[in-house]
Amino acid sequence: MQSHPPQAPIVPLGHSQAGILTLVVYQEAKSFQSVQSIDLAGHYDERDPMGPMTLEDTEGFINRALIRENGRWKWVEAAKYPRSISLSNGLRVEGHPMSLLDVPSLAAVTGAPNIRFDFAIHDSIGTRAGGRASQDLYIDLEGVLLDGRYAKRRVTLTDPKGQAHFTALGILLSIERILGWDGSSPAPGGFYLPETLVPLETAMARIEQFGIQIRREERVGEPS
Repeated sequence: MQSHPPQAPIVPLGHSQAGILTLVVYQEAKSFQSVQSIDLAGHYDERDPMGPMTLEDTEGFINRALIRENGRWKWVEAAKYPRSISLSNGLRVEGHPMSLLDVPSLAAVTGAPNIRFDFAIHDSIGTRAGGRASQDLYIDLEGVLLDGRYAKRRVTLTDPKGQAHFTALGILLSIERILGWDGSSPAPGGFYLPETLVPLETAMARIEQFGIQIRREERVGEPS
């Protein structure tokens, strides 16, 4: 790669929603001086239609997964490493870890010693409200805020139009930056990840413009 640098931008998007989750977590982490743990969950509603490629990929969703635990990388058998996930209505469901690029990306930009992404299936926020299935993502951050207080923060992202719309937005963010459609010059050749390509301010503005709902809850106190 160094001896033959790419002549065009290359951006692997093996992240949740093509990078949106990582971008939002990166933005949230900026209000922490240190992050102890990042627990991520992708919540899928079976009423939300999937495309044929995604359906084919689901066969390998629950397999070996890469997680970060106490500062060390671990390959785990996903089915044997469940996590209890609290949904927005307080219901707890079982999730299992997946190997997505969000985990190493967030380790690089936050330094958090504990990071994992889990996949869970249950009725979404949209379905429970009597509407169409939504795509819901959960972010649980724990660490020391910039003012020195210890905090636990829950961020819930919901796309009322479902997972296909959510993922398409993530792809659009990278395309706009690559081609310079965001008002800046087109990106030069090179190898990028979403967090090194898309400005956070631009990402957050576009996420809001496309109707993604963001809810934050925070508890401040001593570590558990």
